[in-house]
Amino acid sequence: DRDDDDFRAHFDQIDEIYRGIGGWSLRDALHGDNLSERLRLTSVAQPLIFAIQSATTAALRRRGLMPAMVVGHSVGEVAAAEAAGILDLKSAVRVIHSRSTHQELVRGHGRMAAVLSPRDAVNQLVASVKNLSIAAINSPRAVTLAGPVEAIAALRDATKRQRLVFRDLDLDYPFHTPAMAPVEAPLLADLADLEARDSEVRFISTVTGQCLPGSRMNARYWWQNVREPVQFENALRQAVSLGARLFVEIGPRSTLQTHISDSVEAEGENFAVLSVLDRNDQNDKPFDKAVANCIIRGAQLDNTAVFGPDPGTVGTLPTYPWQH
Repeated sequence: DRDDDDFRAHFDQIDEIYRGIGGWSLRDALHGDNLSERLRLTSVAQPLIFAIQSATTAALRRRGLMPAMVVGHSVGEVAAAEAAGILDLKSAVRVIHSRSTHQELVRGHGRMAAVLSPRDAVNQLVASVKNLSIAAINSPRAVTLAGPVEAIAALRDATKRQRLVFRDLDLDYPFHTPAMAPVEAPLLADLADLEARDSEVRFISTVTGQCLPGSRMNARYWWQNVREPVQFENALRQAVSLGARLFVEIGPRSTLQTHISDSVEAEGENFAVLSVLDRNDQNDKPFDKAVANCIIRGAQLDNTAVFGPDPGTVGTLPTYPWQH
């Protein structure tokens, strides 16, 4: 069991809120026999992703590790806004429920694929394949594309001819494209009274690629979060310009490390990218390990939370120089 008391308590708190809104239990779904099948639905996968991200952030915070700034990739912006203090927990759960539920309206209307290629080649692909859209710019050499099934099939053929890496993402949704239009009206109606507030923790939007005041993250913003391409590379570069040097990936598995490294490596040296949860890491205390790795890399933490209260001057240490 890789979770701990802090993680479990926060996850259960989210579960209680979500059951009041969605009518089903995230915890039951997480431990259900049919989890793999249900994860194909945005209405199940996205709330679980949020709950894991938010509970991970809470577990790290209890250990003294708090974000100086946050960046979220697509659905990850909900947990990022909550981590920054822009949305309280109940509001964040409302957003993730509405976002994930209404996206079921476009299930089966398209597919998504990742292409590893320089940007010029990707632009040529988009221009040559009808109804193909850029859904996410993840790094200088990785782009996610989306469109109708026939557009993704044509993309596969085109990348094969050009000897480019093509990866079908096995998603039955055309996220971040014009095909998301049916989601707009119900999402705006659901979140019309959403309260978002400014925060001292910088929120770097992957909708705009720039810092965004929390008070602007209203219902209209969350529609843009669904519809507009994910500007992940630009957001990372903005984070670097604001002083970010240690990037900690918060999520149920490691998926963004390569994109982060590829996006910041051109900005200089002395960057570190860590992932808290990794399927290939059998460590049974991932949060303790993540905090230790952050300390090693010079992160600023709450020393009292990490090491306990300062004992003050200790008068019983030896008075002679240590032997080297």
